Amino acid sequence: MPRPLDQAALQELALRYVGKYATTRAKLRAYLGRKLRERGWEGDREPDLEVLANRFAELGYIDDASYALGQSRSLSARGYGKRRLADKLRSSGVEEADSGEAIRHADKQAVSAAVRFAERRRLGPYAS
Repeated sequence: MPRPLDQAALQELALRYVGKYATTRAKLRAYLGRKLRERGWEGDREPDLEVLANRFAELGYIDDASYALGQSRSLSARGYGKRRLADKLRSSGVEEADSGEAIRHADKQAVSAAVRFAERRRLGPYAS
């Protein structure tokens, strides 16, 4: 069984996670919380995951608005619309303040996303 986490190990885990994955503050908190449940905590007081996630955001390791815009571009390119984007952002913990540009992008790409969806699913004029 792995040894319990301390502050340094927790920060190292967080740094490795944000270095590997495009993520949000909420997803980082969930990941660290899961690791704490799995391995336990070796310290005087419980770690404040909110402070750690906000610190990483201040340092620029996490940017919820950029994550949201990237998701919007990715989903639009695959033919998905604003509703699918809103569901994805909600499940990723992106707040409304950070999702504005992504929603506007999805609105602008709505018609081309619908065409890509129809092509991919072979609907309407794209049926074989």
